Amino acid sequence: QAGNDADEARGSSAIARFLTGMLAFSAGVFICGACGSYTPTDPSFNSAVPSLIDGITGLPAGPDNLFGHPGAMAADLFTQGFGWTAWLMGFALMIGGLRRTLGIGQRDGAAWTWGMAAVILAATCLAEWPIPKTWALSAGLGGVVGDVLLAIAATPFAALKIPDAQVWASLLAGVTSILFAAMAMGLGASDGASLWRA
Repeated sequence: QAGNDADEARGSSAIARFLTGMLAFSAGVFICGACGSYTPTDPSFNSAVPSLIDGITGLPAGPDNLFGHPGAMAADLFTQGFGWTAWLMGFALMIGGLRRTLGIGQRDGAAWTWGMAAVILAATCLAEWPIPKTWALSAGLGGVVGDVLLAIAATPFAALKIPDAQVWASLLAGVTSILFAAMAMGLGASDGASLWRA
C-alpha cells in the first residue's frame, strides 16, 4: 500500500510539474509575442486611442498587437515597466518552463528567484545604456523599474564622490545579473572555471 501511495504521489508531482512548466512557457511566449508586436498607438492603460474604422469592413479596427487587446495592454505594461528586459523575462520563462516540463535538471525552487533577480538587475544595467532614436518611451531601455533601481544603486557611488556613479552602478548590476542568471541555470563555480579555461 505504501508503495502505491508513493507512486501516486510521484505521478501527481510529475503532472503538476508538467502543467506549471507549460504555464510558464506559455507566459513567456505571450510576453515575447506581445512585446515583439508592441505599438505605442495601440489602446492600453496609458494611452486611450480612439478606435479606428477599418476601410474594408466598416467595423472598428483592432489593435496591431499579435494578441489583440490583452496583448496590447500587457505589452504596454511590460515595455513601460521593464523596457528591453521584458524580452529577457519572456525568454527566461520559456527556457525555465521548458526545462520544468521536460524534467531537465534538478528541482530547485531557488532557481526561479535567481532568475527574477537576474532580470531586475539586467533592467538596472540597461537603464544606463544609450537610448536609440527609435525608442518611443520616456523611460530608459530598462523601463521605469530600471531607472528607479539605477538611481538607488548609484547613490553609494555618488556618496563616495566616485565619478560616473550611474555607469559604475550599471556595470555592477550587469555583472551581478550574469552571475545570478548562471545560478538560475544551475551552473556552479566549477562550470565557470571550465568555461574560463575554454
